[in-house]
Amino acid sequence: MNAFILILGVVIIVLVTIDMLSTILRMNGGSYLSNFIAKNIWKALLLLSNHNGRSKTLSNAGFLIILILFCLWIGLIWLGYSLIFLSSVSSVVDTATLLPSNWVGKIYFVGYTLSSLGNGDLKSGGDHWRILSNTMSLHGTFLVTLSISYIIPVLDAVIKKRTLSAYIYQLGRSPAELIRNCWNGKDFSILHDQFQSLHTMILEHSERHLAYPVIRYFHSNELKYSAPLCMAILDEVVTIQEVYKIDKSDKAYNWQILKKSLNSYLDILSKSYTKPTKEAPPFDYSDDLDFSVLTTDKKHSEILEELKTRRKYLMGSVIEDGWKWEDVIVKRDIERKF
Repeated sequence: MNAFILILGVVIIVLVTIDMLSTILRMNGGSYLSNFIAKNIWKALLLLSNHNGRSKTLSNAGFLIILILFCLWIGLIWLGYSLIFLSSVSSVVDTATLLPSNWVGKIYFVGYTLSSLGNGDLKSGGDHWRILSNTMSLHGTFLVTLSISYIIPVLDAVIKKRTLSAYIYQLGRSPAELIRNCWNGKDFSILHDQFQSLHTMILEHSERHLAYPVIRYFHSNELKYSAPLCMAILDEVVTIQEVYKIDKSDKAYNWQILKKSLNSYLDILSKSYTKPTKEAPPFDYSDDLDFSVLTTDKKHSEILEELKTRRKYLMGSVIEDGWKWEDVIVKRDIERKF
């Protein structure tokens, strides 16, 4: 028996099992291996598409990453068990002649045992190998079934992600437009009516990022379905309120509630997905909004300085999704062309 091959096979099986269970069952933002592969596939596609958010190449990223992860998991399980059976000459024998199988036969035997085909032309070469074969079949069936069932909730999470994006985008295609649309001339009661729904949807979206981190890579080439872009629009609206206090009504506290839900989203982004840009994006909405309070003074500058890191992460998430910050702010003369 080759101890090195045996140990290598066991290590591969243990690692792939941990990776699959951590990605599929744990609320921890995915495993190191799966996240590493997903991020690098996304970076390669982003480079291939020339960082163009409207590229159809990026629209296929989520499907491609899921497919590659599934094939990788199955392939590593097959490889790990194949190495274990290859570690012994007599681990697999021919059913008719009882002669030891060659290395191709052992890999074939592992493949059809994992898939539960059970052709019967080869069999385990001893009692302990029979027990291992049964364990391998149960283990493989469990992991394969688990990985297939993972796809359904992922697709549901993607649909809800698109719904949240469209919800925000319909309120306004830019921070300035959203504020103008929700200002009735006296207050922001129109927007106040949306706060509770937005608060709940954003918190759920943040938790889905932890449960199904791969949804980050289900990209839409339409602005209205881009979650990073729409979340940046909404957060800029909250920042405008934070800096200029445009809402002075007795319901202004709702802005802080919305900000807390956005904080949870940004916290997940900063820990797992996004790198901040070197410079914070520009903050100038005076030409797009008619509020007389939009003037710059020392106090406003201090608030913006405190929010600089937050806005760097927002800009980073938009750029990493293939868009530009200009797609977020959209000046008034451009908005009319939509």
